[in-house]
Amino acid sequence: MTVPVAVSGANFGIAETGTLSVVESEGNGRMCLTMPDTLITVMGIEKVLPRYQDLEVFLQLLSRSSTGER
Repeated sequence: MTVPVAVSGANFGIAETGTLSVVESEGNGRMCLTMPDTLITVMGIEKVLPRYQDLEVFLQLLSRSSTGER
């Protein structure tokens, strides 16, 4: 059974490919991102990265900032 419409946020969007990156730690992302017929993603423009290669740096920063590390 698929869900007709799902709404989620995204941690990052990649401009060159149109890819969305969703980082989850408790399984909440899977609840609405598992094969919906239509996915609506809401995110701020500050989360758009120009290239896929830039994602590596931001994913490292994301995990450090979530735990309060330098």
